[in-house]
Formats: sequence, structure tokens, C-alpha cells
Amino acid sequence: MRSSCSAKHTHTHIRGRSVPCVLYLPFCASWRNQTTTKGSPFLPRSAPTFYSSHTHTHSAPAHPTTPDHFALSTSSPERVASTMSNSTPSPPPTPPPAPPPVSGGGVAPPPPPPAKTPLSELNLDVLNNSSNRISKSANHPAILSSGECAWATQYPEIQKACFLNRVCQYAPPRELRVQNVEPILQNGPTCGLTALSMIFDGAPSATALLEQAVTRGYSNNGEMFSARQLNELFEQVLEENRHLVEYKPVTHTLVGGWMDDPNIQIKLRLGAMFLVPYDPDRNHTPCLNKGHRAHWALIVGYLIDQFDDFYVFARHGKTKNLALWSLRDLSRSNGNLVEFCQPVGHPNETFILPEGGMGGCNGLRCKFIMIEHYKAKTEIAL
Repeated sequence: MRSSCSAKHTHTHIRGRSVPCVLYLPFCASWRNQTTTKGSPFLPRSAPTFYSSHTHTHSAPAHPTTPDHFALSTSSPERVASTMSNSTPSPPPTPPPAPPPVSGGGVAPPPPPPAKTPLSELNLDVLNNSSNRISKSANHPAILSSGECAWATQYPEIQKACFLNRVCQYAPPRELRVQNVEPILQNGPTCGLTALSMIFDGAPSATALLEQAVTRGYSNNGEMFSARQLNELFEQVLEENRHLVEYKPVTHTLVGGWMDDPNIQIKLRLGAMFLVPYDPDRNHTPCLNKGHRAHWALIVGYLIDQFDDFYVFARHGKTKNLALWSLRDLSRSNGNLVEFCQPVGHPNETFILPEGGMGGCNGLRCKFIMIEHYKAKTEIAL
């Protein structure tokens, strides 16, 4: 097909027939409009960019949109031809050198690939609080490995907690601090008393604490539906143990608010622990079920991953495993403790609720106990 839409030629020839150029003017005009408003229809568009809060996405490089690029789309054929003719072609790439010949007329084999760097473990600091000395190196080498949570191989509990929750699978955390508090399993609905007993290494036991709670009228079966009452019981036990060196500087404060408040995060980073009521799911992770299975946990540390997400390590009486939860999830769960539900395993027992119920000012909702200046026998820090 020959075509010409210049001023001198008013016809074009298609399959031997002479056709007026006016028939092609709408097409030419539409093509010109398309190129000037949307770019050339023959150039691919840029790939879309997706954003995720946990994934670093790398968008495809955008196609050049410099004035020269648009000139190729909108200029006349003569300008395009002159631009192409005046440009200096780039020299062809230099071919790689040929391998040196070897005896016998053969070709030397390619060099072997470089050996892979062996996996290395991240050196976490183990703080011996009894002697106030660091027993391991403070160097934290970068890890480039394909193993999940390989940076925590030295500490199986931390590695298991991170692996099960898919946290810091392939990169070490930015910050980590854990008080090594020994777990204690609860007997009956004594989760709050058991968590309190963990702070004192099991002495007094949850059974002994239950006797004191019953005497004070706080509990019948071990339940503690008032954060204020548990804090008062904490004060009594602490005063009884003030003669021990490790408990002399310990302080505790009843706090009302949200657990994920920035001030609470600062306290966690300074080494504070927390007694926190929350709403557990079947696997004991925080959920939102209005407090029907309200449970107590002892927050013993925190972790900040490579995306700056804040997590907390927890102990509670349902398992000996170290738990790892999102601080935001725990805060929301603590804030939805609004109503009591008779426990399935205790259909005939009577439970004591504070005035105003679980969601009242004396209950559990948005309440927790902060413990400062407490030092476990060992502490893991990164």
C-alpha cells in the first residue's frame, strides 16, 4: 500500500485503485490525537506498582518519558528520519576473550563457581543479672542464609516462637530483649495467680496465693477478674519478699489504657514486664471474643522485626512454650474484655466479679500491671 497525505498528493493507491486521501484523514487525526494524549500506541505502558506493609516490592522501571521520547511519537517523519540519521550508533559489545588453549588441542574447563558462605549464628548477648556481666560477644554479624530463624539457633525457645509465628524468618530482629522467667503450668482457673507466681520463681505458689485471694474476698476458685485486686495482692507478696536482694528495687503500677501506646513500648524497651489480661483463642493467641475466656499472661520481653513491627514475648499458665504475639493484637484483645461467660469446664462453680463487671473501672478492660526494675537471673538481649 502506498500512501501520501501531503499537500501535493491528494490520492493514494490501494490495490491499484486511486482513492482520495480525505478517507484517511480521520484515521490520521485519531492516531495523532492518541499519540499526543496517551503516548505512542506501540510503546508498552509501565508496570503497576503494588505496596504491602510487609513486602518490599520493586516496580518495573518506567519507560522513558523525556522530551526526546515524545518527539519520536509526535514529530513529522522527516524529523524522525533526521534524528535517526544524525545519531551515532553505539559500538558493538566486545566479545569475551577466548579460553586459553591447552595441550592436546582442547579447551580449558571453566573455573569452578565460588564456594557458598557457610551459615553463621547470630551472637545474642546473655546478660547475667546476678553478676551484671555480659557472657557473650556483643558483635552482631549480618546473616544471609536460607534457613528459617537461623539467627536464633542458640536459643531454641525464641527460635520456635519466631518460627511458629513467621516472624524474622530470614533476617534477625532490629531489637530483642527477653527476661528468662521460668514457666509454671496452672491448676484450675488460676491463670492470674500462676502468672504472679512466675515473677517470684514459684514461691509463693499459685495455691498459696489462692488462699490469700480467698481470704481477701477476691476469688473463689482462682479467678481474678479485677486488675486492681491482683495489683493489691502483688503488693502484699512483694512486701513479704522485700528481704531478698532481687526484689528490693521492684515496683509495680496499675495502668489504664492501651497496651500499644508508644509510652508502653518505651517501657518495654527499658526492660519492664507486664501482667496483662486478654481474650485467648483456642491456641491461646489474643483474639476478640468479648472476654468470654479471659486469661492472664506475663509479658517478659519484646521484639522489633526488620519492618519495625512490635511483638511481645509472653508466659502463661496454659503452656510451657514461650509465646510471641503482636503488641497491637494484644492491645485490642485487652480492650475487648467486656463480659463474663461461665467457663465450660466449671459449670457449677461461682465466680466473683468486681463491681461494674469485667468491663468496669474495677475490671479487666484496658487494665494491666507494669513491673519495673525486675531482673531475672538471665536476660537475652540483642
